[in-house]
Amino acid sequence: MNSDSRPIIWHIAAWWPTPDHPGDGLFIREHIRSISNQYRHFVIYLKIEKRSLGRPRVLLSEQSGELTELIVDIKTPLRRFGFDKFLIRHSYQRAFNHLQKQYGPPALTHVHVRSHISKFAIDVLIKNDQSFVLSEHFSFYHRGIYELDAKQQKAEKAAIRYCFTHRNIKAIMPVSKELADIFTSQYGVDTDRIKVIPNIADSCFKHATHIPQDEIRIALVAAWNFPKNPFIFFNGLSLLPQDLRDKIKVDIVGHGGQLDEMKAHVTRELPDWNITLHGYKKKPEFAQILQSADFFCHPTDQENLPTVIAEALCCGAPVLSMNVNGIPEMIDDSNGILIEPKSADAMKEGLLKMIQIRHEYNRKGIADAAHLVYDKGVIGKTIDEIYKGVFA
Repeated sequence: MNSDSRPIIWHIAAWWPTPDHPGDGLFIREHIRSISNQYRHFVIYLKIEKRSLGRPRVLLSEQSGELTELIVDIKTPLRRFGFDKFLIRHSYQRAFNHLQKQYGPPALTHVHVRSHISKFAIDVLIKNDQSFVLSEHFSFYHRGIYELDAKQQKAEKAAIRYCFTHRNIKAIMPVSKELADIFTSQYGVDTDRIKVIPNIADSCFKHATHIPQDEIRIALVAAWNFPKNPFIFFNGLSLLPQDLRDKIKVDIVGHGGQLDEMKAHVTRELPDWNITLHGYKKKPEFAQILQSADFFCHPTDQENLPTVIAEALCCGAPVLSMNVNGIPEMIDDSNGILIEPKSADAMKEGLLKMIQIRHEYNRKGIADAAHLVYDKGVIGKTIDEIYKGVFA
């Protein structure tokens, strides 16, 4: 019998960093790391992949370290007739049984994003009459759901409402006020069950002395997948006056499905520009790039509350981004410029203005203000308070 008497928290992660995908789910991991060690934390991450042949297999792999991780790996040749949904529910139940047998029952389960997979974990929790809280970072509620046909949309909205208003859900923690408003106005969630909890900027993102130079250094960091729109940045850049071209240095960090097309676009359309695509870098590495940049640019068509903007602000870098979704909650005249999305002309004007005023920002002030909002200690304390409210 384990002598550790601390309450157990299960964390259902919709995404999680793995050796194959080290950049996935970092924002979820940071939220879990921020919560006090008065609890014992167990992470459950389920992934499913299609096999061409063979019988379905479910592998459970437990890894002990800073956090205890239970990786559930489903391999199945059949994803029709609802079989995959049955298999996912069964696998979550198997994971729950394993942890309960080994360590005892949880005091609470914390679901980190209701995705197309983790929503089945919620089904199992409700069936087992277990209490849970939900952190929500997903842009599905203001984007993905409207890509469904009318019948699917109606069914999905009903399922979301059932989950979000169920008596077993004790708190919902969206990362932005905009997302909180969607939950109350469209899904009937009581405001007293909602607490906005933003994403965390790692402690490596901090102010460093920035010496203004004639060179104009612009940094971009992202997981380069839709709805990120790096091509709006490239198109806006190409519209800048010729005399600025030789002064601008662009550092682009990140991986994702758009990266090959980005490289081809730069080679084809911007061959004379000083643009470096670094690929994936660990956080301390691109923190140095943000600290040395004159400003950070985050081109996107839609976004919730981007962690990379919080990280840039904690470094003191002013931000040029889009006036969409939760981003206006992060940016005002003191720390950056907002422009309309999907417009190369708006990007050009934003770049010109930022280049003109880049040295006028109080970078130390930007960093100090950001740390009051996005620091691990600040956010972890708030999550702890929510837990205590559930236990009371």
